[in-house]
Amino acid sequence: MLAVGTWGGSRGPTQLPPVDHQQDFLNAIRSRNRTICHEDIGARTAVCCHLLKIAYRYRKSLKWDAANNTLVPGHGDPVCLSRRYRHGYELNA
Repeated sequence: MLAVGTWGGSRGPTQLPPVDHQQDFLNAIRSRNRTICHEDIGARTAVCCHLLKIAYRYRKSLKWDAANNTLVPGHGDPVCLSRRYRHGYELNA
């Protein structure tokens, strides 16, 4: 398995150049091309970061059901996955 930020070339893993994902996203919008990072990878990365923040804030371990995008019952309060919306910005589900 390769380390994050590397790719396997003919001479072994090589460090990838740094990428400005924010600028790449804006360029993709302007050009209607795809971004460097696939949206599924970006979404999973964001979920991991949010779960780490929630676990740190509440000082509890969490178990995540990636197939259903929810917490495993008994491992964390699902309320922490959303927030109260300001008046006028509520979601009508």
